[in-house]
Amino acid sequence: SEGAAGTGIKIKHTSHRTLSNVIAHDNVEYGVRVDADSNNITINSSSAYSNGISGFMLTTDDGSSAHDVTLNGCAAYENTFYGVEVNDANNAVISGCTIRGNSVDGIHLDNADRVAITGNMIYNNTTYGVSIDSSSSDSLLVGNVNTGNGTDVGGTGSFSVKDNNL
Repeated sequence: SEGAAGTGIKIKHTSHRTLSNVIAHDNVEYGVRVDADSNNITINSSSAYSNGISGFMLTTDDGSSAHDVTLNGCAAYENTFYGVEVNDANNAVISGCTIRGNSVDGIHLDNADRVAITGNMIYNNTTYGVSIDSSSSDSLLVGNVNTGNGTDVGGTGSFSVKDNNL
């Protein structure tokens, strides 16, 4: 998906789907957005870059949230705000991804619970490598390499950090 007026790919009201090898760039808002009662979604080996807001967005719409979404082996870079944004979504996994050079945060959690961030390379993001706001809880950061970010890991939400290279 290239240069869409809003979002490159939007997944809404669906379940048990897998996207692989997607490239979403230069979209006005998001590269790939998963929202509104979408669950059990897996995105493998995909890239989202140079988008106007975020590369990947997991969120809510119409009062129902996305949940049980996995990003595996993806790349998110040079987006205007966030590489990966999880907002009002739960039980997400971000694993084996490269998240770099985003203008605000590499990964941003806002009102997101039970997010596992494992085995990622997160570097050269302007504000935070991983930002977890106060309304987010029970997230886990394991085995990530966080380097060259404004602040590598920060926020006021509840999270556990184990075996990371910060």
